Amino acid sequence: MQLAVSVSGFIDSLNPDDRARVLKTMHTTQYSKNEVVFHQGEAGQTLHIVNRGHFIVHSLSSEGRRTALVVLGPGDVFGEMAVLGRESTRSATVSAIDKASTLALDRSAVDELRRTSVNIDRLLLEILTSTVLRLTTRQMELSELTAPERVIRRVVELLEVYPGGRLRLTQGEIAALCHTTRATVNATLSGLKDEGIVTQEGRSIVVIDPVALRLRSTKL
Repeated sequence: MQLAVSVSGFIDSLNPDDRARVLKTMHTTQYSKNEVVFHQGEAGQTLHIVNRGHFIVHSLSSEGRRTALVVLGPGDVFGEMAVLGRESTRSATVSAIDKASTLALDRSAVDELRRTSVNIDRLLLEILTSTVLRLTTRQMELSELTAPERVIRRVVELLEVYPGGRLRLTQGEIAALCHTTRATVNATLSGLKDEGIVTQEGRSIVVIDPVALRLRSTKL
């Protein structure tokens, strides 16, 4: 099985025996750009680890408002809430931003791995806890940060999944991640361009001074 290098962060956290067992039970799934992995409300039977490419997670409120939650890159895990939690339905929709692939574990395989390995069970619960914490933090930001401040914080976070600094997202997608408007994203990015922190190359936003950007974020 061919793995993206950055997936090793998840795999290497396991001992050799557990690592071999996990790799043996995984199967690779390929996705084209904009292809949906699963929809909110569907029954969840599979946990995914991003192998290559990027995925965006978004949810739909009861009022029909679409909100982007996070962008995921190689090594990130999604689908864990339905597989590990009490509710087996998907809490959000996940789709590929670009050509991508995942390593998938079916619920039965996850249950067996958790039953036979304390280390795997602990790791998966830590991933679930991290997801819940991220969602809680995002809710707190809505009351504690202004929209431009949220834009800056999201761009900093996106550097984790786009380590080269080239963010292949539209301003509309960034706006959805920040719970704001495209106009606010445009204005904030324009200010960062004037400061020499970011630039625009084609349809991509390029962070050219990540140190300055992170410094701005720590002051929020």
